[in-house]
Amino acid sequence: MKKLTPRYKDWLILRAENQQKRKKRIAQNKAIKKGFNQKGDVSKITKARAVPILPPANFCLDDNLEEVSSFLAGFRRKFQSYTDRPKRNLQKGPPRFNRSTYTDFCNIKYISPAAALILAAEYDRFRRLNDIPLHTVDSSNWNPYVRALLEGLGFLKLLNVDENIGEDNGYEVNPELNILPFISGLKTNAGIAGDFQDKVKGLFNGLPEIAYMQLYESVIEAMNNVTHHAYPEWHKFKYTPIKDRWWMTGAYDRKEKALNIVFYDQGVSIPGHLPKSGYREAISSYILKTFNLVFGRDSVLDGQQIAAAMEFKRTSTNVDGRGLGLAQMCELVDNSRDGRLRILSRHGEYIHTKGQKPIVNNHSNSIGGTLIQWDIWQ
Repeated sequence: MKKLTPRYKDWLILRAENQQKRKKRIAQNKAIKKGFNQKGDVSKITKARAVPILPPANFCLDDNLEEVSSFLAGFRRKFQSYTDRPKRNLQKGPPRFNRSTYTDFCNIKYISPAAALILAAEYDRFRRLNDIPLHTVDSSNWNPYVRALLEGLGFLKLLNVDENIGEDNGYEVNPELNILPFISGLKTNAGIAGDFQDKVKGLFNGLPEIAYMQLYESVIEAMNNVTHHAYPEWHKFKYTPIKDRWWMTGAYDRKEKALNIVFYDQGVSIPGHLPKSGYREAISSYILKTFNLVFGRDSVLDGQQIAAAMEFKRTSTNVDGRGLGLAQMCELVDNSRDGRLRILSRHGEYIHTKGQKPIVNNHSNSIGGTLIQWDIWQ
């Protein structure tokens, strides 16, 4: 029998400790895998093991844009690693969050339809790219308003979480807010735009008939922008997109008497595409004349570029019917009693309110694409 020297004895002890740690880790990992139930929630074992990501309590693009966009950027970074893995390493079932994190929606006290649509788009993108859904925690303990809105939007279906709203139309989700399940598609689709027009009219039929036609035309123009501008071959995306895909929804707030239409894509953004469209000189001239800023020298001028795009009447492809057409989107607002068009694209923000001078802003964090929002008040 080999004599136990102090050094050999220490090695045996260390080996035994490592073996025990390995057995414990294997047992915990097996428990983690079982911790994801078929309804999409995570068990207490998983919750205790992982570290939560806490979304902002006020998940609203109007009141808390910087914090929400910062959270979304962190979310994209976190889960891009799963998308980057070779497909052969992806197995059916949930990704291994045991050494990672989960998003705890219990922290959200309020969420707006626009912010909820972007969140749904991120979860939908992950599901489509990886053939597996992300999961959630304690969905039964979410804020009732937040859960109701996300149920109506169709977000819980992305998580395989049970819904209890009864009907699939989303109309009676909340006593104060009616919301449509989000729609997602590729490129321009007149049929989907027409169906969406009918659903919005069913959601709220208090607008003149011409307003619903202008809504249809605005949605078609937003789809055209995605088809011809949002996902160019020359752009290298930081986060893997789904080419030509967009998302949209509609909501009616009874208390505020406000109709809200939201369209979102994860493309290159208006400021990302406009300088490549052949109008750099025109953009520079407009920004200098209107804002007294030098394009390319001053700091981020994304908002100013959106404003320039609103003014351009020519097309970026020199083909009739393929222009940015953003100015056309103002018609729905201008022909209403009171309304607002808001465009968030990359770091920029452009707000057109009926009867007022446009507002242009630039923000620290990118929205991760382009969001177009129409707010119509009775």
